[in-house]
Amino acid sequence: MTQLMILFCLSPICLLIGVAWLVKLKISKKYSSTSRKLCIFSLSLVLTIFIMHLLVSVYQVHFVLGADGEQNGMELISASIIHTLQSFSMDASYGDYIADAKSMLAAYFGSGSPWVTAYTVFIALTNVAAPVSGGAILFDILTTFIPELRLFVVLPFRKKYYFSELNERSLALAESIYSRSRKSFLKPVLIFTDAYVDEDDELKSELLIAAKAIGAICVKSDLRYTLKQEKNTYVFLIDENETDNLKTLITLTEKKHYQTLKNAFIYIFCEKGYTSSVEREVHSKLERFFSSKWKNCEKNMPIIISVKSYQNMICNLFNDVPLFEPFLTKNAIPYHQEKKLVLTIIGSGKIGTEAFLTATWCAQMLDTELVINVISKETEEEFCSRVDFVNPDILESTKERSELLRIYKHREDEQAFAAPYFRFQYFRSDLVSKNTDELLDEKLKVGGTLFDTDYFIVTLGADDINISFADKLRTAIERKALGHLTDSESTYKKKIIAYAVYDKEISDSLNHADSLRSSSAGGNVLERCKPCMYAFGNIKELYGAENVFMSIFEDMSEQLAAAYQERKEALVDTDKEKFREKTDKRYNDEYNYSSNNARAVHQPYKMYSAGILKESVFDDHCCFRHKSDYEALIYRFYQFLTDKEEFSQEKKDIIRRLTWLEHRRWNAFIRVQGLRHATDDEHETFFKLTGKHKDLSAKLHNCLVESSDKEFEDVTTLYHDESELDENKHDLLDYESFKAHSYYKSYDMPVAEIKITMKK
Repeated sequence: MTQLMILFCLSPICLLIGVAWLVKLKISKKYSSTSRKLCIFSLSLVLTIFIMHLLVSVYQVHFVLGADGEQNGMELISASIIHTLQSFSMDASYGDYIADAKSMLAAYFGSGSPWVTAYTVFIALTNVAAPVSGGAILFDILTTFIPELRLFVVLPFRKKYYFSELNERSLALAESIYSRSRKSFLKPVLIFTDAYVDEDDELKSELLIAAKAIGAICVKSDLRYTLKQEKNTYVFLIDENETDNLKTLITLTEKKHYQTLKNAFIYIFCEKGYTSSVEREVHSKLERFFSSKWKNCEKNMPIIISVKSYQNMICNLFNDVPLFEPFLTKNAIPYHQEKKLVLTIIGSGKIGTEAFLTATWCAQMLDTELVINVISKETEEEFCSRVDFVNPDILESTKERSELLRIYKHREDEQAFAAPYFRFQYFRSDLVSKNTDELLDEKLKVGGTLFDTDYFIVTLGADDINISFADKLRTAIERKALGHLTDSESTYKKKIIAYAVYDKEISDSLNHADSLRSSSAGGNVLERCKPCMYAFGNIKELYGAENVFMSIFEDMSEQLAAAYQERKEALVDTDKEKFREKTDKRYNDEYNYSSNNARAVHQPYKMYSAGILKESVFDDHCCFRHKSDYEALIYRFYQFLTDKEEFSQEKKDIIRRLTWLEHRRWNAFIRVQGLRHATDDEHETFFKLTGKHKDLSAKLHNCLVESSDKEFEDVTTLYHDESELDENKHDLLDYESFKAHSYYKSYDMPVAEIKITMKK
């Protein structure tokens, strides 16, 4: 009997091994299918139940019925196998079996022993777990052939991410989302639609295998027939052909499909210029449908977000390696000293053009003259026409004494005009065959040569070309620097070479190669000659969740959006609840959504301008690189700006100038969004008639005017009194617009901005 009980103890040991295996797979980083996760567990469960059935049968034959029982050893084993299989098929009779087990345990431990009760419960649980695990394996095998079945068993409160197509870009985004939620108890549900696999197409087969490896549901049906009306639904229109994304959006908003979009977040990937026009029409159509279906249309409306992948990628680049990085040397140039930042963009494709547009507003810093050079094999007219298509005022803002830059009406001296937003020069060159040393000798209009560039961005197309040219550029700079640099030149600025590399493995390898990336912020002559190399723009970065959701700036952007509404509530007598609803739906307001993101992106540039951010990002101890330390840095900035005991005139001047800088940065950003200032006639016929300060449909904004930093004299209030402005001193347009700016954009005050971004 004792030997029998020792063998009986093997059953829970077998089960524990299976549970340990299941837990290991659950917490491992690599995803496993349900059948694989349950395989070892189910085998251990089979062995557990088999041992219990066999030993109970042996006990009944040899200890209850006697040694002359009717069944021999093989018969007992066969009967136990049958009973085990019946347990998994829910065809077993548990009453007699549990009673016999209790009788056996009572005979050994005593009828009142707690072991009898515990083991009885254990037996009951294993017999319940058996059919469940068996059913799960069967269901997993079945869904291999009919994956749509998995959609019917998804828990309603789990987040669902639908992808319009299975391709490299959508897979990169899905893997990023899965990676971000790895520590979450409830994993997101990833659903690929139009996931067709051609047996002759090796890439598609690999994509399908990779998608299943992260637990994605891959269905062949179209998105409109797969999407279900649920909460926590995210839809990504991310086809290879971006025009198809717009077509899918239009199809989803047809009358027979629109209800599936209730409360959904729709991310549409399209860099085309006409995206916003289609989105406006779609939004108007949905408003009509939803207002007829639901009483509270605003709460049920889907949120449509246009993803500008390349624009976001450049913002992330200018966050990872800020444009002020060249000034952060061992013997750094004082932040308040007049300085020149020279940015050279090599290549004028999608990435190069976005780098140019983003730099025009992101690089706005105090006491810094911005120079942007573009080098490409296309003509200057072709590039400039593409920029003018966005907004002709962008290049107009580079011209000295342009009417666009006028501040005062009755003056013609230098103080009557604002300084150009940046200096622009274009070089046409066949870069692949061009001698790099000769290229660096090209003269700049502002003086010096291209060798004086502080920040290079290489975007020539293919990875091999970008890597090769960046390395040639590095070599040429090191050689040339040795001829110019001496130990006495303590203010030598290090140079940055950022180059686009689409392949993630190669990109990661390059960014960890000491031979290509200098982390030195000073040191001897040879160390200072080496540029800092940084590969950016790989597919995981371009289509990863960080880029799509702008996660780095998300919290700050959301708080800025809320603060905008709170500030406006204080200024305008309106329904606060209505404003809160608008804040929740801020994504549908592309103007405010993008503006708040831009302010969040520019935050470190204002901190640098105030002398707060001083550490190089290539220093491992840089607080800017670590989120928790960066939040502490923001808090220190807030304390610096609001410490009333040390509210010196110098600090007042910094706050005043930062306020002016925010307005100037906003001007540059708004121009990149296609908006321009109103003419006198437009001002008279629209703005005075309607009382509004902007018309987004006509791409006009009444606050898009120049001002001197002297206009922001009073730093103790958040907005000016109208009496402070002299109507005779300003143009009529400027006077009215500046009043509007003072009224509606009072949150440009850096004290207010920093305060609202702090949760402490």
